[in-house]
Amino acid sequence: MASASGHLSVFRREPTLEEIEEAKKDITSHEASVVSIQQQVAELKIQISHLLNQQHRHLRWISYHKGVATLARRIPPEVLAKIFEHCVSYGWTRAPVTVSHVCSQWREATKIYPRIWSTIYVDVDSAEAIGRTRFWLSRAAKAPLNIVLLATWRATNSRIMDAMDILLRHADQWKTFTLDMTTLHHIQTVTSLCSHASSSFPLLGDICFKTEVHSDEQGGTDSIDLHSAFDPQRAPNVIVFTLDASVLPMNMTYPQNIRFLDLSIKESTAQHTLSAISLITLLRSFPALVQLSLSMPLRYESPYMYEEDLDQIASLEYLDSLTLYGPTNLNHLLAHIRAPSLRELHLRSLEDKGFRQEPVGPSLVAFIRNSENLPRTLECLELHDIDLSPSFFEYCFKTLRNLRELRLHESSISDRTLASLNGDSLGGLCPSLSILDLRWCGYLSGRAIVNLVRSRNHNDPIDASSSTSFDVDIPTTAAREATLLEQRQLNPITQITIINCCFVRDQDIFDLASSTRCRVIPREGDYCGKF
Repeated sequence: MASASGHLSVFRREPTLEEIEEAKKDITSHEASVVSIQQQVAELKIQISHLLNQQHRHLRWISYHKGVATLARRIPPEVLAKIFEHCVSYGWTRAPVTVSHVCSQWREATKIYPRIWSTIYVDVDSAEAIGRTRFWLSRAAKAPLNIVLLATWRATNSRIMDAMDILLRHADQWKTFTLDMTTLHHIQTVTSLCSHASSSFPLLGDICFKTEVHSDEQGGTDSIDLHSAFDPQRAPNVIVFTLDASVLPMNMTYPQNIRFLDLSIKESTAQHTLSAISLITLLRSFPALVQLSLSMPLRYESPYMYEEDLDQIASLEYLDSLTLYGPTNLNHLLAHIRAPSLRELHLRSLEDKGFRQEPVGPSLVAFIRNSENLPRTLECLELHDIDLSPSFFEYCFKTLRNLRELRLHESSISDRTLASLNGDSLGGLCPSLSILDLRWCGYLSGRAIVNLVRSRNHNDPIDASSSTSFDVDIPTTAAREATLLEQRQLNPITQITIINCCFVRDQDIFDLASSTRCRVIPREGDYCGKF
């Protein structure tokens, strides 16, 4: 073979016959090598393909055996059924159908446990509503039923009557009954059918009505006779009623055995006056009420009429929990309620008016005075976006000696006012207090909170160096000794929550954590967690 210099010379002159022959031999040799390499590559590709097939086969077996050993395969059918029930309760109405297509085990679980199918969701506007309802009821068998009836203004009375005809055949299985309808007219139709049905509702315990449009807009009335539809003889266990509506129906009768009442009034342009006397009259119709929640929108288009006659009282002897949520003036209603057995009071405002919320203080004082046993029964007080003046705070602290939990959300409570709860203060106020929840309290300092906890947790020293900044009087020696005797009867602060209080420093949190259980995040099920 020619040298490198010889090859270069080939391009500068005419190649000889010998060089041409030599080049042809090289070409033939390299072509043979390429063919050989191509054959080897083909053989290797075949081997790679074979190995990949083997790999995929092993992976499939691995997946299969993992499926055999997985927790999902080992979950008992009753646990699977409970999971499926939870899926339905969270709003996934098609869960029973969907999960039955996953595997044979899950399909069998849906067949064995009829309770999975016990939520009967009837969308009257759907053309498939009747057929689907019949199918669901057949799968639910004799299980207790949660009935949800949905209808927009387009739904016809005939369709509603057809759906109710099927549902009322299983009235003895109803456990909960929810009407989600855009007009009161449709709700009237349903309740009228229930009133005239020969069926009874022995298991029914929870009724919920949701509506958006007032029937006056259609020229109708708001007369709804729930008492006849679910009287104690036919529905002895109905104790929960929830109304989520744009207005409060003025001509609505209720079963007298209701114990849990939730009235949520939305914003509406319907010209329908909401008066305090109508609410007082309504509450008087629930002698067995245990829990009451009443909410109104910030801006109620129609007028809200106060009741100036303080002798107009709704006496709720067994009321255990009261929640008022809405504009500040809704709290005027407090002055007209007597609840001597109340344990929890939640006042939540949609407004932040600071000390301009003057009506709240007098109404709260009137409520406490009307409910003669309240100082001994009230255990939890929540003020959410509601301010009291120092004098009203002091009245509450002096009066509510059995108060165990105090929640202040966006309150203007001062260090001086909080110091009245200190264990070394002369008053020894709220001796049962053990849980404190403070959020967006823009006037409180961290040292004031630390001193409060340390003063009530008797073995912790108080930071005397910062006491002067709280403007708290220092008692004499004799008074301090008397206070120490009183202090022994004060409960320690066992839990404190502090969220977004701007004058609380990191060191304050560390000091609190060394004295008590300190939270800086909302607890599970916290009201603020809804937003």
